[in-house]
Amino acid sequence: MMGVCLQEREYLLRLAKKLTWQLGYMVEQNVESPLMPAVAEKFEHHGAEDGGGLTEKFGDFIRIESKKWAKMVKDDGVKGDA
Repeated sequence: MMGVCLQEREYLLRLAKKLTWQLGYMVEQNVESPLMPAVAEKFEHHGAEDGGGLTEKFGDFIRIESKKWAKMVKDDGVKGDA
């Protein structure tokens, strides 16, 4: 079971890195996506705020959140369904 968790974690980290790069590229190139207003509206509805900033800032956020949630999972003994 531990191998599956590590594989999922690695996949999510690769996905986050790829998405961060793509979003950063869009911002740097001023690319407008037709979906962005709808996404922004949904975020606003749920109380989320645009933090703005560079891709490095987002990467730092993901690393901090990953450590925080990994600690919670470990400390609380959370087990995956298998």
